[in-house]
Amino acid sequence: YWRDWSSDVCSSDLRLEAVLIILLRALKELPINLKLIKYFSNNMMQFIKYGFVGGINLVFTAAIYFFLLRVLDINYPISFSISWLSGVILTFFININWVFKTEELSNFKRNFLKYFVVYLISYFVNLFLLKTGVTFFNFDPFWYQFFLIPIVVLINFTGIKYWALK
Repeated sequence: YWRDWSSDVCSSDLRLEAVLIILLRALKELPINLKLIKYFSNNMMQFIKYGFVGGINLVFTAAIYFFLLRVLDINYPISFSISWLSGVILTFFININWVFKTEELSNFKRNFLKYFVVYLISYFVNLFLLKTGVTFFNFDPFWYQFFLIPIVVLINFTGIKYWALK
């Protein structure tokens, strides 16, 4: 009985030692892991800032849309287009200076054109999904648009970060 118990202790000690060796090896790699954590935390912070700018843009464009549509009595496609374009311009300047902090503004026209293309792509994807949901599934267009916002945000964030303002 004593031998069985002692052999179990020895084997558990060996397992503990193996775990410690693995942990020590992982600690040697810690600077790489810290770089990875820093990379993800920086991207997460950018995404949070981007979401904050999106909230500001939502209020800004909704106010313009309401003013054009209800106060000036301009039809809804034109009101929507003007408010959407105003939002693209607003978010471009905030994103380039605060969210993505683009160092080189010398390529302003090229950056803005690429930024606009990303927003245009998401606009058409949004419109396609909205029409599909309303036409084929009878979704309420107002509430379904809220469902589509995360898709549009991901398209815009990815396109802006990795292409338009890179």
